[in-house]
Amino acid sequence: MRKPPERRRLRVVIAVALLTIGTARFLPLLAGQVLITSLTPLCDQWHVNMPFAFLLAEALREGRLPVWTDRIGGGYPLLALGEAGVLYPPHLLLYRLLPPVTAYNVNVILAVLTAAACQYWLCRDLGRSRAASLLGGLAYAWSGFFVLHVATLHSAQAAAWIPLLLLCVRRGARAATPASWIGAGVVLAIQITTGYPQIVYYSALAAAFLAIWELGWGEDRGAPGGPAGKVVNGVGGALVVLAVALGLSAAHWLPGVELTRQSGRSGGISFERATEFSFPPANLLTFVAPYVHGNPATGGEMGFSERGHFWDNGYVGLIPLFLALYAAAYGLRRKGPIRFFVFLLLFSLLIVLGRHTPFFRVVWHVLPGMSYFRFPSRFMVIACLSLALLAAYGLDQLRARLLAAPGRDSRRRWAVLAGMLFAISFVDLWIYAARFHRFADAAAWLTPPKSARFLQTVASPSARYYAFGYAGVQLEATRRARGWKGDLGPYLEQKEVLAPNTGAFYGLSCFNFFGGLDTRRGTATYALLCDDRNTLGRTSTILESFPRTLALLGVTHVVTPYLLAIPGLREEMAVKTGNSKQPVRVYAVEDARPQIWIPDQARSVAGGREAFRTLLEARWSAIEGAPEFRNFSGEVLAWEAGPDWARARIRMRGTGVVIHNQRHYPGWRVLLDGEPAPLLRANYLMQGVAVPEGEHTLEFRFDSPSFRAGATISLLSMALLAAGCILTRLRGKR
Repeated sequence: MRKPPERRRLRVVIAVALLTIGTARFLPLLAGQVLITSLTPLCDQWHVNMPFAFLLAEALREGRLPVWTDRIGGGYPLLALGEAGVLYPPHLLLYRLLPPVTAYNVNVILAVLTAAACQYWLCRDLGRSRAASLLGGLAYAWSGFFVLHVATLHSAQAAAWIPLLLLCVRRGARAATPASWIGAGVVLAIQITTGYPQIVYYSALAAAFLAIWELGWGEDRGAPGGPAGKVVNGVGGALVVLAVALGLSAAHWLPGVELTRQSGRSGGISFERATEFSFPPANLLTFVAPYVHGNPATGGEMGFSERGHFWDNGYVGLIPLFLALYAAAYGLRRKGPIRFFVFLLLFSLLIVLGRHTPFFRVVWHVLPGMSYFRFPSRFMVIACLSLALLAAYGLDQLRARLLAAPGRDSRRRWAVLAGMLFAISFVDLWIYAARFHRFADAAAWLTPPKSARFLQTVASPSARYYAFGYAGVQLEATRRARGWKGDLGPYLEQKEVLAPNTGAFYGLSCFNFFGGLDTRRGTATYALLCDDRNTLGRTSTILESFPRTLALLGVTHVVTPYLLAIPGLREEMAVKTGNSKQPVRVYAVEDARPQIWIPDQARSVAGGREAFRTLLEARWSAIEGAPEFRNFSGEVLAWEAGPDWARARIRMRGTGVVIHNQRHYPGWRVLLDGEPAPLLRANYLMQGVAVPEGEHTLEFRFDSPSFRAGATISLLSMALLAAGCILTRLRGKR
């Protein structure tokens, strides 16, 4: 039976409205622009998300997945790093088909559009009117959380799916049907692949609270069979959700677990670190006056302070906020979902306050998993979602009162009022977002700076640069620019320091690494090299062995704003940047080792501590877990390498060691003349292999067992899910 024309037209109007919410603010991104924020040089957009997008796009165009990349960190398991979002379905499609900047910008728009659409569907499922649901979608997709976090795209992508997860869980708890629980598992799997486990954890926690509430206090008391039936439905549903989510996303999270075990976050973090950038109570004023601490467009409250705009903000618009308060005051006296969302809002705000209340300490100790995450202010995403939902309820309560009033024009008055409230909220949130975002020409921002062009001209297959002192230059650029409203020149000039990961824009390999997780040895090595990313420009004393250590690790160049008059470094170029007192310099590291090489001296050491001390001295190569190597020499006759493999022909005089300057990590294998050989740790961070006298062939290859196991589980889960859907459909036809 065909739907009436009025219904079809209404659906078209709703679809257009959602598309407007999702795209209107970010249309310049489809015209060759990039997003600029008040902390552009320092935010994850330029250090993490966009460089990884370039690496992903390059790999997909070559017909491979970037399970490993040789472009960052001396070699790094890129797929295992969640922030890269390698297996997020839109990424696999868009980065294969579109240029990386275009694909990245489309993903920004998709995140906002997904958030608006999913919130709209959740509101409709809760019985809200179309107008109220649209307002709820607008308030969530343009909330303070999204406005700030589109610059850290992976967090916005994960948050976009939260309303749909809640919708599926609510239906599963109310109807006790496997399809809804399975749907929740699929949505959770998609969230996992976005690569932001903190938001995934928070959304799963909110979904668990909703399921408990629906089964215990919801309007529909859940599954038949009394209390026992509700328990069976809840426990069974939770198991189904976890099985589906973990099964489908195993190829993503199994490598991630492996990386976490290698990192400093294995076993969790301290309470002090977990409460970094808690939301000060004074910041609650930003729900009403978002610029109370200054205007980020002109540099107000920038930087790494708890009051800084960058970290989190819960503004959803004045009208949605007042409607939410109205709904809470009106609905708490009645049964219904309003009570749950008021509870969820209050719980969220108490978590957001972090160390400023004793509540967070209790939750941190009681809830499993809380000890793995920093920045409790990120729970603001649940507060914004709750406020947007309550705003939809508040608008419908106004609607009910208006339609109940006597008079023939009540419906017309309601339509006019709803349109006005939506339009005012739209303009309010547009102006709010405009204080945080600016758009600039992508070509200008991605044109190689002079330092990158120089390195491109001298780059060899094993070239690798190290960025030293970049944080100080970036902070100086931020201070000089004073936000984004004025001259963007300082932001463009600071690109000369080639911050970590940004070499991916220009086809360069960078020894630095910037991301949420790194191995313990990687972190210790950067500390040894005086990496200043966490000291914000306040560098410590450079050791005399600094150039020798870089040479052992295969670093060929240093890019820095500092004058480094140290033997072993040879200045090759200098670039003056604006009003900076010091030019950005490029130094060549003398005697830098290639990717595959044979050391003159090698010592066997007992373990990591001794290897680290040897790397500190940098006078010979330290080999862990190997016999002593004496009186050997050799030469590399030929070698070639790719992102996750290397081959070489070696001639040895005496039994010795060959070093492969890629990070030692589970999954790397070495074949000596076609036969497996033990892979050793060399120079604390890199790989080595013992080679006997004579001429031999070596092949190093990365084949991650965690990814293979995860991919197998994911493919089997997809097959089982597809088979179940087909069987269900066939039974329905009978």
